[in-house]
Amino acid sequence: MNAIKMGMTIEEAAETSGIGRNTMRKLVDWGKLPVLKVGRKTIIRRDTLERFMTVNQGRKGSIIYSHICHSFLITTFCYIVLRVFSSLDFSLMRSRGKHKQ
Repeated sequence: MNAIKMGMTIEEAAETSGIGRNTMRKLVDWGKLPVLKVGRKTIIRRDTLERFMTVNQGRKGSIIYSHICHSFLITTFCYIVLRVFSSLDFSLMRSRGKHKQ
């Protein structure tokens, strides 16, 4: 008798869905795909994966794309702030606070 399993490992879920194994792991890490942890094993319920696929159908990878864009924007912002602050001449700011006697 061939019984259909209720839960799958990340590797099995990736193979079943056609989503790459690393992408599946990222979705789990980012909390986009709820899982059941049993010891060291990560189990993805079949119905949860099916619901995820249905809800995100036609979004052109928007979950991954939005996460990457968000990370890129934060990195870019930090880079700009760093460049602005490194180009400031703090010696002028320090001399304003000193009183001449």
